[in-house]
Amino acid sequence: MRAIESLDSIKLDELLERLGDMGNKLLLVRASGEKILLHGGGRIVKKYTEPPEKLRNVEIVELDKFEFLDHLQEDESRDTPTVVEFSYSLEAPSDVYLRLEEALLKAVSRAYKTLGVAVGQAELKASVRYGATGRDILLVRGNVEAFSTGEVEKTNLARVLSEAISRETGFDTRVVIRELSLTRTPGKPVLKVPVARTHVRGGRVLEVPLGGKDTAAINREKVEAEVERILREAGIGELAGKLKEGGGKGVSARALEAFLLERLSGTEEVKVNWVRVSPAGNGEFKVAIGASRRSKSRSDVEIAEMTGKSIVAAEREGRARGLAFKVFSAFLVLEEDIY
Repeated sequence: MRAIESLDSIKLDELLERLGDMGNKLLLVRASGEKILLHGGGRIVKKYTEPPEKLRNVEIVELDKFEFLDHLQEDESRDTPTVVEFSYSLEAPSDVYLRLEEALLKAVSRAYKTLGVAVGQAELKASVRYGATGRDILLVRGNVEAFSTGEVEKTNLARVLSEAISRETGFDTRVVIRELSLTRTPGKPVLKVPVARTHVRGGRVLEVPLGGKDTAAINREKVEAEVERILREAGIGELAGKLKEGGGKGVSARALEAFLLERLSGTEEVKVNWVRVSPAGNGEFKVAIGASRRSKSRSDVEIAEMTGKSIVAAEREGRARGLAFKVFSAFLVLEEDIY
């Protein structure tokens, strides 16, 4: 697959003439992120939708014969959900992560109200740049998957997201959508936007060594941002846990949190207040633990090592009891300290 031409806009008859001039090439045409047609041997071979007279954000892609055959034989039925639940992955500097996360949720809701587009998934990376005017610019780039009854241009969606994020964060924001995958739906789907999880405010964050590893020096801001990510993603873990309860295979996130809370609450030096887990991939979990120090008898390193050993012991006990799980990483948040 190789993109050979991109056009801001073109009339349908002009597009077909242009495709005809490309000889016997096997071509896929997309407009505004949506597949429009397959073209080969000088003619239209397959239409994905009835194209309008004028197309915008057109991309012409050359396919090899195997790719062309795959597109030709793929199921033409499109997944057109009536309910879209927004999910996202976000990489951002720790000092703006929390504000940007909250602003993103509001921006997606704003796009739904003003453009009628339901954003289902976004993979975003953000950075702060120093602008020529002396103001910092928040640059957000990534790919977006969305659903709408009509055509939605990348530039319009990016503009609405930029304005909403700017208003919420105070940064001059530029959203750049590299790829927009748009699915047309017969009716406007209902958009569900998750509520931002409770954030960690104050307290020190310790990385918990697992498997006998030593506690290494860490970037505190980076670790705190990771804890925030775990707490946010735990919302997905809790939902998955509820769905798995009642006979499904796999480990319930809620059951695992309760199990770890019980197993980690057996020390006098530290009181465990809460445990949050979220998927880490490959069947493993990330764990965040909120705790209060109740004794000066152990150092931070000793407390972290003690917690890590308790997690490893809980993994062994879980396997013996039919609750098999593996912890990929863990962080301890000392919310209250006696020092």
